[in-house]
Amino acid sequence: MLGVLLVLSAGVWQYANRTADISYDRLLTGSALAIIERIRSRNGQVEVDLPYAALDILSLAPDDKVYYVVSGPDKQYLTGYRDFPSPERYTPSASPVFYNTDYLNESIRAVVVSKRLDDPGVSGWVEVRIGQSRIARNSLSNEILLGEIAVLVLVITLALASLAFGINRTLFPLNQLSRTLRERRADEMGPLPDTDIKEVKPLIASIDQYRTRLQSNLDMMQVFIADASHQIRTALSSVQAQLDMAEMEHDKDKLQNRLTLIRNQHRKLTRLTNQLLTHALVAHRRDTNQFQPVKLDTLLSAILTSEVRDHADSSIEFNYSNTQRDLTIDADPVSLRECLRNLIDNAIKYGPENNSITLGIDVEAEQVSIFVEDEGPGIPDEMLQRAVLRFERIETGKNTLGSGLGLAIANTVTEAHGGQLHLSNRQPHGLRVELVLPRRRI
Repeated sequence: MLGVLLVLSAGVWQYANRTADISYDRLLTGSALAIIERIRSRNGQVEVDLPYAALDILSLAPDDKVYYVVSGPDKQYLTGYRDFPSPERYTPSASPVFYNTDYLNESIRAVVVSKRLDDPGVSGWVEVRIGQSRIARNSLSNEILLGEIAVLVLVITLALASLAFGINRTLFPLNQLSRTLRERRADEMGPLPDTDIKEVKPLIASIDQYRTRLQSNLDMMQVFIADASHQIRTALSSVQAQLDMAEMEHDKDKLQNRLTLIRNQHRKLTRLTNQLLTHALVAHRRDTNQFQPVKLDTLLSAILTSEVRDHADSSIEFNYSNTQRDLTIDADPVSLRECLRNLIDNAIKYGPENNSITLGIDVEAEQVSIFVEDEGPGIPDEMLQRAVLRFERIETGKNTLGSGLGLAIANTVTEAHGGQLHLSNRQPHGLRVELVLPRRRI
């Protein structure tokens, strides 16, 4: 604001100087024209009948000094102050020309007026230069400047007051909303009070939508933490029970069996912990919407290469099916990779030792299907819908270390991509898990 005031003050200062110059320049012009009209030639000589009334015009500024000089053709001195300066690069003209100069240690504002004489015996330009010190015009300029600055300060003050009043009136509903939010308890997630101010309604609606999503996430987190706590406590209790029984076991063979059970429980707990972390990861990335172009062939090839390397000493056969190597979709590569790794891990754990696992892609006009097929026991038809729930373990008749989270992770990732997870049993045996995703994310 200070900068604006300085800029406006500079403009007012220029205006005041220009106004003062215009006022006093008119007096100078009147005096110069009155004198030059009294210059004439007689008998081949230039005569000046100096009208002192012309100089009296300038006496309206009693503190100022007036200087003049009249010259004839070829700069012939006629009367006045002989050494009074003329403007630089002046070309004689009937129009007044104003200029600033210094004379006798004073700042002078001057005017020069010329007239051509074409009489017998006399031919050429005669010139009148009149100058006046700047005391009166500087005083007028300062008076105008102070008056305009006073008006300017008053206008700015009124404008600031009006602006402050308008801002306070505008922000009043927001201040009320801020106070309402500040006074709410941390667990109070209900909708905000409605308002009649139409400009604030969209903000309240957006805050309510955000709080609804936040409440939904908190509810899901609380349920997840409760379920995870139960699962981890159960696994830890089982390990502790086996350790207690192992301490009391004296038979070497039975002790070895106890240690095997403890090792299996430890593996189960490790897998459960890893899948809990994976589930939390994909749930977080679903909410943060970290999508980018993903080339599916590159992603799936990397996953399959890693699985083949990790199970090189097994009799499991890995296959890859993809007819469109350059297919790219909008997806979250991290959560999609974790999802497919969990599905392959499920296929390995629930399938036979000589299992055949296929990772592939089917492409249609508006969607792409990423599938994992195995030759395991499959899932009973009546359990297919429940299989995607968290911690839902399916009885397959095989002693596995499942945590009941693999298909839940796949379902969460698929929904985050705007798709659907399809489970179907293969004939004569096996399971097909299919992620049906839109080719373009909606």
